[in-house]
Parts: sequence; structure tokens; C-alpha cells
Amino acid sequence: MLLMLLPVYVGAQTREHQQTSDASRLEKWYQQVLFAYYQDDLDGALLQYSLLEHYYPQGLQQLPASLYLHPSEPELLKASISLTRGLEDQAAEIFSRLLANYGLPEKRTAAWFSLGLSYYQQGQWSKAYEAFSHIDAKEALSYLDTSTQDQLIYLRVQLANQHALGGQAIQWQQQLSADSIYHYYLSYNQALTYLALGQTEQAIELLQQLVSVPEDGLQELLPNWLRPFADEQSEAEYMAKQQEVLAIQDRVNLTLAYTLLQQGKSHEAYSAFSRIRREGLDGDAALLGYGWAAAKGEELQIALGVWQSLMVLPEHSEYSLEAYLAAAYVYEKGFAPRQSVATLQLGVQRFKQTLVELKQASQTIQQSEFIQSLAHNYSALKPSIELPAFTAQRGATDDLLLTRLVQSAGLQKNTRNQLAALQQSQMIKQQLNEWQQRLSHFSLMLDERQEQRVERAKNMLQARIFEKLSFLQNRRDKLAEQLAAAQQQQDGTSLMSIAHQQSQARLSTAQTRLSAINQQKNALQEPVLNTEYDARLRRIQGILSWQANEAFAANSWQAQQALHQLDTEIVNTAEQQRRLLAMLAQRPDYAQQRQRVAQLLSRIEEQLARNQDLQQQLVAKVSAQLELSVSQFKSKVQGYVVQAQLALVRLNDQALQQNQNELGAESKVIPADIGRPPALEPQARQQP
Repeated sequence: MLLMLLPVYVGAQTREHQQTSDASRLEKWYQQVLFAYYQDDLDGALLQYSLLEHYYPQGLQQLPASLYLHPSEPELLKASISLTRGLEDQAAEIFSRLLANYGLPEKRTAAWFSLGLSYYQQGQWSKAYEAFSHIDAKEALSYLDTSTQDQLIYLRVQLANQHALGGQAIQWQQQLSADSIYHYYLSYNQALTYLALGQTEQAIELLQQLVSVPEDGLQELLPNWLRPFADEQSEAEYMAKQQEVLAIQDRVNLTLAYTLLQQGKSHEAYSAFSRIRREGLDGDAALLGYGWAAAKGEELQIALGVWQSLMVLPEHSEYSLEAYLAAAYVYEKGFAPRQSVATLQLGVQRFKQTLVELKQASQTIQQSEFIQSLAHNYSALKPSIELPAFTAQRGATDDLLLTRLVQSAGLQKNTRNQLAALQQSQMIKQQLNEWQQRLSHFSLMLDERQEQRVERAKNMLQARIFEKLSFLQNRRDKLAEQLAAAQQQQDGTSLMSIAHQQSQARLSTAQTRLSAINQQKNALQEPVLNTEYDARLRRIQGILSWQANEAFAANSWQAQQALHQLDTEIVNTAEQQRRLLAMLAQRPDYAQQRQRVAQLLSRIEEQLARNQDLQQQLVAKVSAQLELSVSQFKSKVQGYVVQAQLALVRLNDQALQQNQNELGAESKVIPADIGRPPALEPQARQQP
């Protein structure tokens, strides 16, 4: 029965050992995932995930519980990393499958928020609305911090407005914290909605309420938002939030000012423009509108001074260019046609120069190297996109124009996403190139190992180490003869230990010396030595002989066994030597390793080709979006040229008619003289 049960037991033990080994390897794979994740190597973590699932398709569900807190956590971690690295579809599939039944409400709430935020940033409004709908209000209040709660409410309000759920939007907006900056955003968006619907009075009223917040309660909002807590936020975060609040105030004042200006309320618009910071993002737009408000209020000198400050700016923006047309309008309204014409002519020159630079910018944008370098310098953490360093050889004005165009296009989310994707593609290409180089080095290493193996075989053959076996065989034969002779003569002395043989040798030496002494004494006719010493030697001889005879059988058997074991070792050694000689005779073959390297190189080349195609597509998209920005600005500038030329024609026509009507044919002024400096006119015709 034991013999029958033995195979079953051995098989069970083998399967148990194999399962233990598989579990250990699986645990090591996931530990590599965690190591890469905690080292902020998200790409490496995703790679380890892929390798783990390749070798263990159901491995994420079989991990030991000591490595995580919840059964779904390994897959949720993969989804979170995928979401961070832009693999939204993969992340959405995991989230949708696991989060509905996820046991930990804290992590479930955070995961649904991350998924909804990702969908919102991609413009997938329906999916974002659905993801946010999984977040319970009580769980959001318990597991999300105040700023995240406010952001969630803001996004929900935005999505509710898109789904025509205005009642829910108002209800959610009331849940915002008292000092939340999203009050500003939502109220401002509502004001823009009123303007789009033509409800101007409601929009103005709401914008004025936002402007009056500093007097009615912004003192409470700003200290909570802008006070720099050393243990909670850094100085950089504090400054960023401060600039955000000030930028919102500027945008509210700008929208209010232009709305009032369109309604003919120039004085109120003048006051609103004056509250906008000159160094802010809306500084140039506010300055242009400030001049128009002054011009509408008949303060022509102020308007002219404001617009001239815009005209001298080196940057070719729509505000600095439009200032020429506005200044010409003020000159014409102030009865200074010559200054108006001169301003228009300067404006036309500036417009044409801008068109030339736009053409150069368009050529630069079409260069793949420019887009690649632009993506290389891109960082989602920076508020603006930096221009590549290789544009430094261009002029300063060209750089200003190109920078403005790139940054204006970079404000669009699609452009930023594509630049971020292109930057990641560049990183992937760099990684693939490194792997390709490593595999090339590995192929060279195989060549070196092959040469080293050939050289080692040559050295071993030259060292004549294989001749030692025959010498050992001869020694074995002599030992066998010695054993056979001892067995035949029944002489166990040669089989005794070394100590016994040393004692026998000393005894023989003593007997030889005693015999020599006695012979000398006989020759000298002297009495021999005392016979007691001779008797002692004979007793020792007897003892040694008796010991050898007693141990003869055991020693003979041990010697026979040792000789048999030596024969076995010689046979094994001869077999190993034969196989070694056969291996040395063969040339080393690394075909399997070379085939594996070739397969990996082929896969890398395939991935490089796909990555190159993707980069070309992304470069084309970014270039097209930048080209659209250039084209739109070019259309504006061309419109400015047309307006300026029409104004010049009109002014020349008015001057011609005036000369014909007032001065007569003999004293009329040539229309071309209108563009001369005012000092050439008679003093009586100079106008303020």
C-alpha cells in the first residue's frame, strides 16, 4: 500500500511546490510594479503590468493579500496610472468594471472623480456627467477636501447647463463653500450666457455685482484664499492663486467695460477700464478700450495718448495694430487730416511688415523640427508654452510675434493635449532607441562570448588536462596490484593506517641498527648488547603483526570498496571528459539567443515606425492649428490694411473736394500733400 501511495504523494508534493513557485514569481512581478510606481516611473510600472499579465493572464486576481488592502486594488492602481499617462480608454474600462462594486467608499469616490475630470478635460461631456453621477453627495462631503468638493460642484454645474438642467445647477451652486473662487467662475459664465441671449441688462447687473464683491465680501474671500500657510501650501502656489483671482477680476471688468461701451455708457466704461491691471493678461485689451471710452467722452487727447502707447509696442498684436486705426480716427475727428493720413500710412507700413512676418512665421510653423522642439519644451505644469531655442537667430520682433501666436494657440486644450502627446511620443522614441542600442550591444556580447568560448577550448586543449586521467588510471592499477598481493600473501601491513606503517618503519630501522651494532661488536670481539632490547623489539614486532592480522579482513574490504568507488569515479570522469571533448570540438551556437534578439529588434523597429507615424500625425495637427491661428491673425491684419486704405482714399477725396470748393482751382492743394508733416501747412490751417 505504501508503494502504491508513493507516486500520488510525490505528484501532490510536486504540484504544491510548483504552485508555491508560481505564486512567488507572481509576487515578485507585482513588487516590481510597485517599485516602479513609488519611484514615479509610471511608464515602467505600466511595462511591468504588461509583462505580468503576459505571463500570468489572471495574475492580478491571484496576488497575495499582503500586497494590497482590497481585492480590486491592483487593477485600480493600473487604471490610475493609465489615466495619468493618457490611456483614458484603458482606464475607463477598468474603472467602469470595478468601481461600481468597490468596497472602500473613499477610494471609490476619488476614482470616480479622477475619471470624470479626465473625461471633462477631453471634452467628453456625457461620459464626464455619467462618471460624476456615481459620486454620492454624502461621500463627497466625507472623503473629498474642500477645494476638490468645490471643483466637483463647478464641473457638475457646467455639465448640468449643457444638459439643460438649470434647476440642479442652481442647487449645486448653493453648496459651494463661502470662500470658493468658483463663485466667480459660475457667475461670470452666467453673465456671458445673458450676453449671448441678448439679455444685456441682466448681464451688466450681474457683472457689476461681481465687480462690487471686494466691497461687499471679497475681504473675507481673499484672506482665506490668499493667506500663505507655511505648512499647507508653498509660496509658488500662493502666488498662482493670487494671480488667478486678480485675472478673474480683470476679465470681469473688461467684459463689463466693453458691454457698457457698446451701450453708450462711456463714462461708466471708462471707470471699469481703469480698474484693470496694465501688467495683466487683459492689459492691452483694456488699454485699447480705455482709449475708445475716452474718445466717446470727447477726451481726444487722452485717447490719443493711450493709443500711441500701444502703437510703440514691439509686439504685433491686434491691439497695437488696431491702435493705428483708432488714432487716425481721433485725428480726423479733431480736424487734423494730415496727422490722420500720416498715422494711417505708418499703420499700413506696420500692417505690411506684420504680414511679412506672418508669412515667415507660417514657414517656421510648417517645419517639423520646430513643432518637435516645441513639444520637447512643453510642460503641462507651465502656464505658457515656451518657444524653441533654435528660433534665436530670428529677429526680436519675429520672436515676439511667433511667441504670441504659439501661446494663443496653446491656450486651446486640443493643442496642449497634442503637444503633451507628442512629448510623450518623443520620450517613447528615446526609450525605444535605448532598448535598440542595448540589444545591439547584447548581440556584440554574444559574438564576444562565442570567441571567448573558442579561445577557452583552445587553452584547455593546450593545457593537456585530459592526459591526467590516464595517469590516475595507472595509479589505480598499481593500487589494485598492491591489494591483490596483500590478499594473496595474507599480509595486512600494507593495508594498515599510516600511523601503523610509520611504527613498522621505525621498528625496522631499530632492528637494522641493532643488527649492525652486534656485527661490529662481534668483529671487535666485544660482548653483544643486552638481549632485553632485542626481546623488546620482537615483542613490538609481534604486536604490530597481530594488529595487522586482526584488521586484515576489515581493511581488505574497505580497500576493495574504495577501489570500486575509484573505478566509478574514473568511469564518470571519463564520460564527462568525453562529453567535454565533444562540446569543445563543436563550435558554440547562440542561434536561439540571436533569434530572440532579432525578434525584439524587429518589434522595436515596428514600434518605432508606428511611433514615427503617430508623431507625423501629431506634428501635422499641431502645425495645422498653429497655421489656423496665423491665418486668423493674417485675416485681421489684411482687414486693417483694407480699412486703412479705404480711409486714405476717403481722406484724399475729402481734401480734393474741399480744395475745389473753398480755394478754387488756382490755390487748391494737391491731395498727396495731405500726408506731409503738419509743419508744412500754413499756421492758419493748423488744427488741435
